[in-house]
Formats: sequence, structure tokens, C-alpha cells
Amino acid sequence: MSSYTTRVEGPKIKEQEDGIHRYRAYNLVMSDSTTESEALTYAKTIHAMYSLDSSDEDLWLTQIQVSRDAKVRSRFTATFEFTPKDTDEDLDEGRDTSNPIYPWNKPPVISYGFQNYNAVIEKAYKMSSSGKPIDDRNDPTDPVINSANDPFDPPVQETLGKLEIRINRNEQDVDMDPDDLRTYKDTINLEQITVGQIKLDVFEGRMETLSFNPEYYKGHVYWKVSYGIIIDPKTWVRSVLDQGYNELTTDSTGTTVKTIITDDEGREKQNPSLLDGQGYERSQTDPNDAYYLDFYTLWPKDWSALNLPEE
Repeated sequence: MSSYTTRVEGPKIKEQEDGIHRYRAYNLVMSDSTTESEALTYAKTIHAMYSLDSSDEDLWLTQIQVSRDAKVRSRFTATFEFTPKDTDEDLDEGRDTSNPIYPWNKPPVISYGFQNYNAVIEKAYKMSSSGKPIDDRNDPTDPVINSANDPFDPPVQETLGKLEIRINRNEQDVDMDPDDLRTYKDTINLEQITVGQIKLDVFEGRMETLSFNPEYYKGHVYWKVSYGIIIDPKTWVRSVLDQGYNELTTDSTGTTVKTIITDDEGREKQNPSLLDGQGYERSQTDPNDAYYLDFYTLWPKDWSALNLPEE
């Protein structure tokens, strides 16, 4: 630290109150060569030396800011910000109030965006003769197969976007169970729920990202929690076109066996055939009769215990 003679004046500025915050300012007379960083280091030592009155015992020093005088380089203003100390009872009661001093009472921060991905398209939209879609946007019904009723190889892909809702909020330690919270990762909503003004039907939401980290406020633990929910209006139940190179048949003993599908000349087919959902080759004459198998690849879970913000 540079050499200087220090004198403390003040507080020159009258103590101010701003809601729950109190501000006090001192003038520090140092030297022209003193940096703001050096002045801040010194300011941190004067709080105990220059207590205004006994009420300081009921205050927390939460911030110190130092600024150099615009005209006299050797003078600095050190501003001290205080907030009242709290008892354990105060903190417990604080979570049920709107007092902004408690970090777990701050409102959640909700943001929205889209996450792009490449998807295999197995169904397209049927269109009317006037060029308008006939299908519901979330329920295309036209199988994507060639004119011979075979699936395309390689399959048709499209870049799509799914809405993501991200929620960042603070939660009090008494309400937090990390071991339980971790079980929500990669789950889908079992019940209808509204999150951030977005209504999610059953299986539409996926908890794709989830993080939770402990923080401390005046010796009390609270948690910073982040939820990332991806929405698929078609739901996260995977519907896969039923197709393959084999079908189920019954042999002479009445036993069900798997048999290679062949063409009319007895040759093994080079492309997969559409199946009927029961393991048998489906008639290839009507592509609208294609059958899709549903798979629950993500665990359905009731999200109501999370108390996610509705607005």
C-alpha cells in the first residue's frame, strides 16, 4: 500500500434510512496516490473503530463502497450499508412475508426460449385441395412413406423447436429435500399443470435440467434452485412406426414363431414392411392404416409437490 496520512471525518452525511437499509458515509483524507482499492481496504477497518452508537449491535454490515472525490484526489467517501440483524424466529416468520430482506421471499425469475433438435418425421400433415391443413397441429396423421408404401431409408428429418421454460428461485432450507428433488430429473408431468402461464397437458412437460445449490444468508442456509422444462405438444410418449423385416406366424404345431417377410417371389424384402401392431405384416395398399407403437421412455411423476409458479 502506498504511504499516506489518514484522517477520518464524519459521518459528514447524515444517516439515511431506505426501508430496511441504513446508509452512513465517512470522508477519508488520504493521499493523491492512494488507489480506490487501497481506500476500500482501509475503510473495512474503520467500522469497528468508529461505531456511531450502541444500536450498531443490532445491525449487519452488508456492503462498503468507496468513491474518490472528483475535485480532491486525496479525499474519498466511504459508504457503509447496514441491515437489521434477525433472530431465528424472525427468519422463520420471514418466509411467510413479502419482506425483501429474505432471499427466499424474492419472486422466481421465469424465462422462455426454444430448443432446436433434429427429429425423424414419421407423420406429416394432410392438406385440403385449397392448400390448408386438415389435421390438428399437434396430431399429424399422414404417414411419411414412399409411393410403394415403404418407409424412406434414410428417414425424413426436420429441425423443430420445443418451448423451454426456465425457473430460477430461492427456497428456504426447511422446505428443501435434495434427495427427493433429484428424483424429478428426466421425468414427465403425470397430471395437468400450469407453469409460468403455460398450461401443460399430461406428458407434455419434461424436466430436462435441474440444479440446486446451497447459499447462506446471515448464517442461515437457503437454496438456489433452477428448473428447465421442455414442452412437447405431441407429448413425450414416443410413437414409433410399427415396421420391420420379420412378422409373427404360426407353425404346424400351433406355435407362434418369427418369420422373415418375403415378396411374392419368395425373396427377402430389402426394405422394412409395415406391421399391424400385432406382429403381422399389414396390407401395403393403404398408407393411412399405418400403426404406431407407444413407448414411455421417461418416468411419469406428479409435479404438484414442487409448487412451480403458475404465473
